[in-house]
Amino acid sequence: PEEPPTDLKLSSDFENVKLTWTNPDESTWKCDSVEYIIDFVNTTSRGLMTVASDAPNELLLPSVPGTKWEIRMRTQTIADGQKPSYSPWSDRVTLQTQALPGELFLKVEPKTPTSALVIWDLADQDQKWNYGVDISYRLKQLGGCAESKSGDHEPVTSYNVQDKQIVLNDLKPGSEYEVTVTPRRPPTLRSSVVTPKTVRRFRTKADFPSGPPTNLRGEGRRDTEISFKWEPPVCEEQNGKVTQYEYEVTGAEEWNDVKREGVTPRTNAAVDQLKPGSIYNVRVRAYTSEGPGPWSEPIQITTTGTELGPPRELTAVHTRPKAIQLTWLPPYPERTPVVVYKVRYSPRADDSNPVEMELSGEQLSCTGYKSPLITSDNLCTTVKSLQPDTTYRFAVQAQSASGGWGEWSPAYFATTRSTDDGPIPGKLRLVSAGHDNLRVNWTVPPVIRNAIDQFLVNISMASVMDKHPKQYAVRGEQTDFHFRGLEPVTHYNITVQGVGLLSWLPAPTDLKLLEKSDRMMHVAWSPPEIFDPAYKDLITHYRVRAKLTYFCS
Repeated sequence: PEEPPTDLKLSSDFENVKLTWTNPDESTWKCDSVEYIIDFVNTTSRGLMTVASDAPNELLLPSVPGTKWEIRMRTQTIADGQKPSYSPWSDRVTLQTQALPGELFLKVEPKTPTSALVIWDLADQDQKWNYGVDISYRLKQLGGCAESKSGDHEPVTSYNVQDKQIVLNDLKPGSEYEVTVTPRRPPTLRSSVVTPKTVRRFRTKADFPSGPPTNLRGEGRRDTEISFKWEPPVCEEQNGKVTQYEYEVTGAEEWNDVKREGVTPRTNAAVDQLKPGSIYNVRVRAYTSEGPGPWSEPIQITTTGTELGPPRELTAVHTRPKAIQLTWLPPYPERTPVVVYKVRYSPRADDSNPVEMELSGEQLSCTGYKSPLITSDNLCTTVKSLQPDTTYRFAVQAQSASGGWGEWSPAYFATTRSTDDGPIPGKLRLVSAGHDNLRVNWTVPPVIRNAIDQFLVNISMASVMDKHPKQYAVRGEQTDFHFRGLEPVTHYNITVQGVGLLSWLPAPTDLKLLEKSDRMMHVAWSPPEIFDPAYKDLITHYRVRAKLTYFCS
């Protein structure tokens, strides 16, 4: 034969490759009968096929997506018992059948706590794919729940999606979802062909917790401190990761205006600086990155100790060689009636065996006491059988009708006089007053006379308008001062302060911050090291100074 078949053409769908051609003219056969040989090569196989000359000019070859075909043909004679003759091969034709798309571009952008935008696209080589995709999403982790406790949720599927962007709505806040995008199967594609999937996970934006913390309960209580703990909100109501908790502690009684607030990343807290024997309401709420959720139902915790506070403003109004008159005010607020007061006193140099006496009724009357400090609310008593020229430590305690004793008042120190004659130790007196000058003197208490190195004498106008008070320093041996160059007919305030450090008393050490909140700092320190046993028990107070510093930028 002189000529092979011509006009070879290949076309395909997902399951077949169609070959068409034009038979050569019979005049070119050079014999009575011929057949056509098809030589094919594809991705997985190669071979030869024979087609009769009177058969249709097309042939369907089974194929799979993404297969490359190469085909050529020639004419072959048919003669019994003889070797066939061949025409030249036709030009080779090739075809790449359309493949299923591979990995898709898939991106998920959370928009709100309940919605997300799915963006998908085909790779460049798959842009001719026009069958669309199926998009399904399924909840994997609900809110703050572990995935194992989030339940088994059915996927939600959108079929035959053509738009490259689709919004998913009605999602759960702060939850993790899995999105699957699958190219749609062509109708002719065999079910045995696996369709590729592209999978992404995303988490919706957090929202405010929709539920409060649970199981709020008291854990411990002391006279001035309570502690409590709780569990996070149920995981379905967390709506995201809980970042911290806020707690609020308020006094439950009308007289108790204490309010403490704080935040913590933990599920427990302790609050101090409370009042003994008092009831407090406690509540907690959770925060996500979006803000706070609802408050829990409050619980009540009662501090231990007595409901009575310490008596107030304990003061000596008159001193004698062997007696000191004291006055004070009742505890405030008066949460319960006081029936008895107890006065405790001891020499400052030896308080190992203090004396206590209980007073009630007329024993507390201020009749006969003279002092501008005494009001109708004051209570008074006289402590007798004391030693002259001796400093004593005093404290007062109240007892309620229930029999419980309250807190002791802060220690107060007073010194008995050496004799009934002479100036009262610690007294400041006006000696003389001229039209432009004042002269004063003062009496130093004997117990501190040797410890004073100098006196600071202060003078200022008795008015808030005086912005420039003056201070003068005089030697410790001097006990008078003459002010000159003053304004005529003007009231002045004058104070005298003794200054001198105790040689045996060093500074406290190891000052450190234990805890802080937005309105509180809790500090601690170690007492000073005092090596002389005679001085170890003489420390009565600590002075704590806090300085506010502003940092500007």
